[in-house]
Amino acid sequence: MQEGLLVYHKKGVKLKKMETTVRNKQVILKHYINGFPEESDLMIVTAPDAMELKVKPGSSTILVKNLFLSCDPYMGTFMREPDSGSSEVAVETLSLLDAFIPGKPIAGVGVSEVIDSDDPCFAKGDFFWGIVDWEEYSTINSFGRFKIDISINVPLSYYTGILSVTGLTAYAGFFEICSPEKGETVFVSAAAGAVGQLVGQFAKLMGCYVVGSAGSKQKVDLLLNKFGFDDAFNYKEEPDLDAALKRCLPQGIDIYFENVGGKMLDSVLMNMKVHGRIAVCGMISQYHIETEEGIQNLPVVVYKRIKMQGFLAFDFIDRFPKYLEFVLPYINERKLVYVEDIVEGLENGPAALVGLFRGQNVGKQPETTKTEIIQTPAPGMNGAIEVPRPDRATVFEFGSVAATGDRVTLAGYCPVSDDLEPCRWEILPADGKDAPQFRVKEDSTSPIMENVAEQLKRGISRQSSTGSVRRGTLSRQFTRQSSLDPRRNNMRFSFGRQSSLDPIRRSPESLSSCQPQMMSVPENLDSTMQLLFMASKGDVDGVEELLDEGVDVNSIDLDGRTALHIASCEGHYDVVRVLLSRRANIDARDRWGSTVCSSPSSQSGLLAAVDAKYYGNVEVFNLLKTRGAKPPKTRKTPMTVGNPKEVPEYELNPLELQVRKADGISKGTYQVAKWNGTRVSVKISDKDSYSDPERVNAFNHELTVLAKARHPNIVQFVGAVTQNLPMMIVVEHNPKGDLSEYLQKKGRLSPSKALRFALDIARGMNYLHECKPDPVIHCDLRPKNILLDRGGQLKISGFGLIKLSKVSEDNVKVVNHEAHIDKSNCYIAPELYKNIIFDKSVDVHSFGVILYEMTEGVSIFHPKSPEEVAESICMEGRRPTIKTKSKGYPSELKELIEECWHPDTSVRPIFSEIIIRLDNIVANCSKQGWWKDTFKFPW
Repeated sequence: MQEGLLVYHKKGVKLKKMETTVRNKQVILKHYINGFPEESDLMIVTAPDAMELKVKPGSSTILVKNLFLSCDPYMGTFMREPDSGSSEVAVETLSLLDAFIPGKPIAGVGVSEVIDSDDPCFAKGDFFWGIVDWEEYSTINSFGRFKIDISINVPLSYYTGILSVTGLTAYAGFFEICSPEKGETVFVSAAAGAVGQLVGQFAKLMGCYVVGSAGSKQKVDLLLNKFGFDDAFNYKEEPDLDAALKRCLPQGIDIYFENVGGKMLDSVLMNMKVHGRIAVCGMISQYHIETEEGIQNLPVVVYKRIKMQGFLAFDFIDRFPKYLEFVLPYINERKLVYVEDIVEGLENGPAALVGLFRGQNVGKQPETTKTEIIQTPAPGMNGAIEVPRPDRATVFEFGSVAATGDRVTLAGYCPVSDDLEPCRWEILPADGKDAPQFRVKEDSTSPIMENVAEQLKRGISRQSSTGSVRRGTLSRQFTRQSSLDPRRNNMRFSFGRQSSLDPIRRSPESLSSCQPQMMSVPENLDSTMQLLFMASKGDVDGVEELLDEGVDVNSIDLDGRTALHIASCEGHYDVVRVLLSRRANIDARDRWGSTVCSSPSSQSGLLAAVDAKYYGNVEVFNLLKTRGAKPPKTRKTPMTVGNPKEVPEYELNPLELQVRKADGISKGTYQVAKWNGTRVSVKISDKDSYSDPERVNAFNHELTVLAKARHPNIVQFVGAVTQNLPMMIVVEHNPKGDLSEYLQKKGRLSPSKALRFALDIARGMNYLHECKPDPVIHCDLRPKNILLDRGGQLKISGFGLIKLSKVSEDNVKVVNHEAHIDKSNCYIAPELYKNIIFDKSVDVHSFGVILYEMTEGVSIFHPKSPEEVAESICMEGRRPTIKTKSKGYPSELKELIEECWHPDTSVRPIFSEIIIRLDNIVANCSKQGWWKDTFKFPW
């Protein structure tokens, strides 16, 4: 069930005595429909008789005001006549929702406030989400309604989306049905919709490679730039969906989250991997066509053993508490982006619902107009501060403080307009005062409002006295973090003195002219940036208040700077003392390696003094020294830059890497470590390598390729340490070791697994060979450099001998080769061994030898030594006999191996051709039952 738009009703009543009766407004279905719904199929009516806003005693019912109503694709199905098939099936399977009846209100998921109750499950003032009619007020029972915990400080509208059916749909379909593994490939159709955007982000959090389709350039841009998809395409601009899927997912699809059906499903089936999983959430392309489209490629489900399951969110309603435990931390840590499209007013409901089927929505994007004020805001959730301005009203949520214009007014949960009646609380500037002094106008005794007003008075009074006013952010949109460290902020603090290693130099005097304008906290700063700002201004009370509210004292900005860095640069002794008393990390490094006790040498740029002393803050410097701060010890590396501007973006702080002491440090090979709590693999350079230009070049080659490579079959790059010793390369951790160890343990692989592994290698190598503008030639492809991830997928690594090919005019040959030749490498191509002109086919030769080992179960020319094998192949031109046919392999595979290691480089196929041939071998063997006796279910 996929959710699209929201219809937002005017909320609550104005601040006067509440009316006892109303004439209820409803959205009525005029008649059954065929095809897509139109606005003319729906009607807005106002009940002729007054509705009493009180429930009858003994009725066990509740009276509610509906605040948000969700527009969902399934609703169109319920508008069709019950005997039309799909509508009847839908009604039978979705027991919480009755069939729509002409002349009656339509219904869907909504958020409501309880006005009166005779049901013990709900009390007046409670909020809930569940199925409700499209009307302003409803008298209903409590079955199928879920109470909202107002202590969770999120917008109410989330309970029609990410925190209700939409979120549960994404969670259940992806995790419960598809059972994803890290490194798998995921395709999501209708990916810009409310469900699709969440599925894609859940997949990214799992470490999957995610591609989405959408119906406009704007939506595709959102998928790539906002929701973090790895790739996306506009299906309306693709004449061949199959070709589009092969372009974006050349390695095939492990998981497909289906929202569309029809031609999209048909194309996806041909691109699914063996044992792929498909969660069928919806088929919006089929809901309103007279003749449903048939699926031509269903036989693929059989021979690829694809799991394909339809589902409804309510099938998994018992998982809802588990889902909340999963998603709320990601919301609170701002690791999820959730876009809402809100249309205000019940009278605009039909247009919003019809627009959903025309693809006019993008997730849920807030849109606000006039609102009324709720009688008693829910604590911490339904309150706001209205700041009137000449052209509009700006609204802040409770918990923030604002003082702009000539008044600050408490208002309702959503943005309000300038023409509202006076609210029950106003905070007004005192007459005749230039400085912002405030008093509170009281005309109510509500305990909630009194408490909020007192907090506002204290906050504004204190902050005005120091010349700074903290403000909350205007946006409730959650954004992705730039680091796995939950304390890291994705903004750069730029309001005060910079790190002593910051390449953009600003003298302390250059800020003095800006001081009057900077006395107020700039808009749109979150808690971390507010803490840094308070530290830069020396606002001790502001710093303590933020820390008391739970802000982490070691929170960092994009550059890794903490409040202690900022206060030390500015010379605010009292702030430094407070931060140290709250256990601030005195040795924290920023992105350039600077600590609170480090600064650059005037000549070498190395760390030699202290930040505080650099700016002449001797008192702060002495305080830090007495607390044990020490300049970090560092030495110049072969990659040290002379200008801090040249420090690469991927540079990591070595202190963030924790190598287990029990494991030791294995120089020159990858070592398991933890980075910000995440297990990674770290390659630590041997100290002897820094004087060896060849080994330094190998480090540079590997780093260059990893930093730009993005493919499911290439090991994922995390970052590197190049400005400190020892130098390191950090990549994802692959717990199952390398292919060499696997082959030694397993021996000859089954045909199915050998072909699957071959496709993984070929897809990764094809990506490298097709890199633009210059192809990348591996030059050292061997099982030791091919890793297995947790899901058993292969990933290529070991790029020390990589060649970034500046090819000649024929775009084939590499004229010069300066890499060291390992003549004990039995996978090496003759051209490399002889150190002559070579091309991309050297990697194809190595691939052929690896494929031979996987199918034969022994190394080539076993039991000869690697040196003897390399000489036999490269100098004598010998090749072993292939016996694959007698062991259950098709003859086409033998032909492919022989072509790959052929002495004539022109005979060797390119990897894009190899992928096609391997796919055909897999398909033919499946159809002919070739593996009937040998096939096992290995993945």
